[in-house]
Amino acid sequence: MGQNEPPKAEEGWHTLEQYETADLLGSDIKLGLTPEVARGRLELYGSNVIGLESRISPIKILFSQFLDVIVLVLIGALVVAALLGEWVDSLAILIIVILNAVLGFTQEFKAEKALAKLREMAAPRAIVIRGGAEMDVPSADLVAGDLILLEAGDAIPADGRLIEEAGLRTQEAALTGESHTVEKDISVLADPRLPLGDKFNMLYQGTTIAGGRGKAMVVATGLSTELGKIARMVREVEREPTPLQKRLNSLGKRLLVIILSICGVIFLLGLLHQTDTSLVFLTAVSLAVAAIPEGLPAVVTIAMALGVQRMAVRNALIRKLTSVETLGSTTFICSDKTGTLTQNKMEITKVYCLGIGEVDIGDLKREAQPLVKHILRTGALANNIYLKSLTLERSIFEMAENGLIGDPMEVALVEAALATESLDEIPKGEKLKLIAEIPFDSTRKRMSVIFGSAKGCISMVKGAPEIILPRCSSAYKDDRVIPLNPKLAENIASVNEGLAEQALRVIALAEKRCAGVPRGGDDVFEEGLTFLGLIAMRDPPRPEVYEAVEKCRSAGITPVMVTGDHIATAEAIGRELAIFADGDMAIDGRTLDEMSDDELFNKVEQVRLFARVSPEHKLRVVRALKARGQVVAMTGDGVNDAPAITEANIGVAMGMKGTDVTREASDMILLDDNFATIVAAVEEGRRIYDNLAKFIHYLLSCNTGEVLVMLASSIAGLPLPLFPIQLLWINLVTDGIPALALGVEPAEPDLIKRPPRSPKEGFLRGRELVDILIEGSTIAVATLAVFIFELFWRAPSLGLGAELAYTYARTAAFSVLVFSQLFHSLNCRSLTLPLHQMGLFGNRYLILAFFGSMAIHFLVIYTPFMQTIFKVTPLAAIDILMVTLFALTPLFGVQAMRIIRQYLVRRREQNG
Repeated sequence: MGQNEPPKAEEGWHTLEQYETADLLGSDIKLGLTPEVARGRLELYGSNVIGLESRISPIKILFSQFLDVIVLVLIGALVVAALLGEWVDSLAILIIVILNAVLGFTQEFKAEKALAKLREMAAPRAIVIRGGAEMDVPSADLVAGDLILLEAGDAIPADGRLIEEAGLRTQEAALTGESHTVEKDISVLADPRLPLGDKFNMLYQGTTIAGGRGKAMVVATGLSTELGKIARMVREVEREPTPLQKRLNSLGKRLLVIILSICGVIFLLGLLHQTDTSLVFLTAVSLAVAAIPEGLPAVVTIAMALGVQRMAVRNALIRKLTSVETLGSTTFICSDKTGTLTQNKMEITKVYCLGIGEVDIGDLKREAQPLVKHILRTGALANNIYLKSLTLERSIFEMAENGLIGDPMEVALVEAALATESLDEIPKGEKLKLIAEIPFDSTRKRMSVIFGSAKGCISMVKGAPEIILPRCSSAYKDDRVIPLNPKLAENIASVNEGLAEQALRVIALAEKRCAGVPRGGDDVFEEGLTFLGLIAMRDPPRPEVYEAVEKCRSAGITPVMVTGDHIATAEAIGRELAIFADGDMAIDGRTLDEMSDDELFNKVEQVRLFARVSPEHKLRVVRALKARGQVVAMTGDGVNDAPAITEANIGVAMGMKGTDVTREASDMILLDDNFATIVAAVEEGRRIYDNLAKFIHYLLSCNTGEVLVMLASSIAGLPLPLFPIQLLWINLVTDGIPALALGVEPAEPDLIKRPPRSPKEGFLRGRELVDILIEGSTIAVATLAVFIFELFWRAPSLGLGAELAYTYARTAAFSVLVFSQLFHSLNCRSLTLPLHQMGLFGNRYLILAFFGSMAIHFLVIYTPFMQTIFKVTPLAAIDILMVTLFALTPLFGVQAMRIIRQYLVRRREQNG
């Protein structure tokens, strides 16, 4: 849109008469705009397109891979190593930085395309009246004041005020979330605050005409349409870092402080000891390399990528890597109703008739009583789908085999008739003789179809019970016709009210049989009817959702329904699924409008159902929950869900029935549209986080050991036990491979039953930090003990010179560090359970990583080429045995500590 905008109705276009709308827009309800005026407005207001620029470019995605604190620390270490001439070290760090960036970019290049998809939803052409003449124009050329013509199947090209209609019905599920078609009416609606779904005299861009025809005056185009407003909201929503990103950034900052502090200490010690400046720098670089878990960014990225693959097998497609872990932190799931909790189709649940009462359709099958079959047959024949079969000269049975297409209510009527064999009285291939059709419209609220027969004709009528009942003079009771007296009519009306209170959509069926074809107007076929019965239907819940909701609760996750549907319908579905219960709060859109942000903030955690909400309301709900510290997942499939999905910590879209807009705005797509898949994804997300915590604990405890080795030797005035290239090799290869294997550790048994983690909870909590220090200290003591023994006793006893003795001792220390960290990886399969409770071979990948890393280390110390690169020398068998025994210290120490802890916990529980 241009900077100029057309006039707006202060109280809403739905509150104006048709001529008032035309006057305000400078148009005419008969002739429309003149072509000259339309061209001028197009230049003034801009095209009818949702034309926003792309939100993010591939270059920005690539650049963002280098902004994590840990990656920046690595780049800093790379620069220092290069300045010192340590080209092997700097090259190794460069490779790991590039690898991490490539992996992250590859996963995240599925960029946000929601706005492009919104543009594609606009109808490409439109029939418009300009200067009294019909013309076919591109929908992009429509302007406010244009008069457009629409019929069944058309995509609505712009928002408009209805001028004329004949049986007009629209499908607005993608915009409002309501699965049933909406009957349109030209009448003025006085309430200026009506929700979108209740503005029956309005048409909206991005929705479709389900039936009938109409004429409307365009009142908004481009970004001024309701669809355009959603596009703006999607554009304006700012993504905040995921809990994982926050934790990793916090960890990176801590590491940066530690590294700078250590380097500062070493620099001061060097000055005090008047050590050679180059040696001080080498020592500082060594400590920096020891402190930085160089493999962490790549290991995190690869572990999450593997998790993405596992989730894809379980029908959950992850679009952004860091969203994987967010699932495990989820505390609230805000779910759309239609198509997410329900099946997005109408299903007949009950049939009512006199003499039999209410009959559950599930109990009927092929044993339905004759009157019930009569009712269902009438519903299937007084039906546009059956009329279409006559037009196409195809059997209704043949059409059903290929899938019925049409109004969801009419599809449900035909399916129920077929399921109960109510149409078997019509031989396959035979067609009833159609005499006339009196179509449904929003004023009449009924439809009649007149068929001819050998005995005359029969008028079959279906419509709103309050319209049909007053036109009936008799009724079927069992197999006979009786007069319909006021008391019977009152009883039927009472049943209708009861069904409606159950959030069921109810229609009445009636008929009129005549000896011949009566003369007169339409009323002759729709007066003096014989009442047949009532049919009640609903959009049923997905069968798998019941268990999924229960699993959510056991996982400490609160499911909340957020829907555009009526509050009574939402409550009924909510109660059935156990999302809503007595005492829970339910709020509709109007109440939300009256609530301040502070009021919503105070109540939002107690609300289990939001009904009749707009996209703006959904955004407010998600933001209020996030402000309360909740981690929010928002599910949905309609265009109306896109802004809230973008705002949520994790947006979940339906892959099969969801719109492209919602899928592109989401973090995760359910490929099978199965709500239960969310629970599986949450479980996988928790497993991934649990494993992230395990290998971060592993890497940090190993790095702590390395830092303590280097720091203690520097303070004690010992030679460097390890060179930077050796530490880098350990961090990238020896540690990295087992860390990757820990990333695929099977889930612990109670994982899904644990409460969600607080998003403020970091990786390094009190006890874990103590454990890391203890484990790192154990590794450091074992390494230094062997280094000192080899340097001052073992190497001299072998008659080695000073330089070779130093190399021999350094190789032994290098080996202890490698072996102890490999043994420690077995500890980290769980952060609480002893190894015997996990099963020694429960993670075969870790076993392979253990022996693989061990083999690689032997290649390093026994291959001449590798010896030169890593500055090592071969060790004697007795020294390898000693190295192995000392390296087992962390394994035995941690296992003993966990067994003692479990014993103490059991004692406390026994003592109350």
